[in-house]
Amino acid sequence: MRRGFGGSDGPAPVPLSCASTSLTQRFAADADDLEAALEAIGKRPDADPSRMIAIGVSAGGAAVMALSARNPKGLAGVINVSGGLRFPNCPKEDALVAAFKSYGEKSRVPTLWIYARNDSFFPPPLVDRMQAAFLDGGGDVKLVMLEAEEKTDGHFIFSLAKGRFQWLPQMDAFLRFHKLPTWTLDDVNALMKKLGAKEASRGFLERYVSAPSERALARQKSGTYIGEAHGARSLEDARKVALEICEKRSQPCEILVENDRWIGPTQ
Repeated sequence: MRRGFGGSDGPAPVPLSCASTSLTQRFAADADDLEAALEAIGKRPDADPSRMIAIGVSAGGAAVMALSARNPKGLAGVINVSGGLRFPNCPKEDALVAAFKSYGEKSRVPTLWIYARNDSFFPPPLVDRMQAAFLDGGGDVKLVMLEAEEKTDGHFIFSLAKGRFQWLPQMDAFLRFHKLPTWTLDDVNALMKKLGAKEASRGFLERYVSAPSERALARQKSGTYIGEAHGARSLEDARKVALEICEKRSQPCEILVENDRWIGPTQ
């Protein structure tokens, strides 16, 4: 969390108002925090500093784009979801476009942009301007414009369950194209082998492997029926739902997989 957001220390380092004519100083301060975080994480023994990614949502999306303009060592990809900054009482679209143009002039990191057609904050015409400005500067961007979901504001696709099923596959494809870690068909094959599953179950297990966490998969102790849960608030909730679904067949079930970790019997 950047300064001034969520549970982080505040206030925001560069306050903005309707009198502000540029957004770059604010985004630069946000990028300072992100760059420092990457540097700290890169020193951990369980991290690979040679292939880091940054993903940001809304104002965080603009922040990761500012980070991409610095081309920090080891940053292999940037994902901007619904990114930008909105001033309800004094629109700053021109300043936002100008900021993205300046990032395109310096960024040489592959970037994926994900927006929705019914985003009330950043509608398609504005996103098109931002993309054109970024490309004019020389930036590398793939834009994905997701279709609208009824009765929901597309700006919140990152956190909505239906939204996750739209943007996660796009992110997986982006990571796979750039040879960055994500799930693969080998992961599905390995899970099928451990479960002793038939080919007819491949589609079901692909959906489980690619689904958002928290996830759990349960199977009958004396049968083959499988129950799964995904997108739960906690791993405990995912286990509970997976077991409830599995045990609708009136047989006791056991959890075999938690997220991507096999916890069933050793093969």
